[in-house]
Amino acid sequence: MLDPNGQFVLSELPDIFLYPDTDLQHDFYAIPAHPRVAIDEKGNHQINLVVYGKIIQDEFKEEGGILTVCFTLSLTLEERKLVLNCLNQYLEKHLQKNKANKSTEVKLREPDWLQSKAFFRLGLDNIHTGVPSNLSGNQCVFNIQLNAEQVSDIQEKWINGLNGLSICYQTTVNTTASSRSDIRMKSSSHCINNGNGAASINTASYMQNNSSNMNLELELDGFLEIENDVVISNYKQVIL
Repeated sequence: MLDPNGQFVLSELPDIFLYPDTDLQHDFYAIPAHPRVAIDEKGNHQINLVVYGKIIQDEFKEEGGILTVCFTLSLTLEERKLVLNCLNQYLEKHLQKNKANKSTEVKLREPDWLQSKAFFRLGLDNIHTGVPSNLSGNQCVFNIQLNAEQVSDIQEKWINGLNGLSICYQTTVNTTASSRSDIRMKSSSHCINNGNGAASINTASYMQNNSSNMNLELELDGFLEIENDVVISNYKQVIL
């Protein structure tokens, strides 16, 4: 089972929190510090914006739309390969000192999610709540109906790389933490002005406080980070 007291990160992937297993020295758990848009088996990002409206005086006039997005706490294939490679190298070197231990490949296990909530922020006064699956990558799907005003706002953010859209997970993981220890981890997101406009910044922190809670409580918050070509290709207009 996951040991929250052994939390660490790799220099190559500082935004992924790793935890050892309490019983199996080759088994680990990996949790991204920030939720991300899910990617399917074909490499497609699971986010789409459909805008519908009418042609008025040769111009498309938006009347509404649908924003669909699936979030996850799974690693990408590239991240998973890098994590496994780094951990295998570390353990191979570490276990050479103990001839009795046979070399075994590192395994990444799925966290035992207990309960979760997700908050998708489209704007200061436009927050949608979802319930993640609590299975595997703890995916959460949002299908959001947008009115004409909301569509106009989302389209502006869409063409600017989803600037300002963010997702927060509040979730609890089953662990073997001491009954006197309540382990909490929190990541956050905020905007700064770098002289060339607003920039999205994701940060993370780790805390431990006294409590009777035996589980790992996570608050993972981050801005959406997707390449512009992906955003453009996942946009569609429908004429009524």
